[in-house]
Amino acid sequence: MIRDMDFIRELLEDISKGKDNFSLNFSYEEDNPLEDPANNTDKKTIYHLDLMKEANLITWTGRHCYFDSTQCYYNVQLTWEGHDYYDVVRNNTVWNKVKNHLESYHLRIEEVSFEIIKGIANQKLKEWLGL
Repeated sequence: MIRDMDFIRELLEDISKGKDNFSLNFSYEEDNPLEDPANNTDKKTIYHLDLMKEANLITWTGRHCYFDSTQCYYNVQLTWEGHDYYDVVRNNTVWNKVKNHLESYHLRIEEVSFEIIKGIANQKLKEWLGL
């Protein structure tokens, strides 16, 4: 599955607005080879929550897997780094400037590292603020 930075931004917004529990279905049965996992919202959310924790954007106090293939995440919160990142990319103007900057080099946001995205976002925010 491809890391979807727009989806990560949406999850950060949800969490910043108080969504702190996620109950998601992840089937462990043999997947349909024709199914695109990115179209399964629960699988996509699980994948991206795990990525966000690896990147130290979020934390949670509990994650449980149940026999019915449900995964629950409890007390999901933004970390300090998560707040800092979301504060920079929450503004649509800044976010679009980041994407446009990358597109001017024939790159999509999914094709560059997280550190590059953060750096460009900080640069574009400073430019926008006249700093």
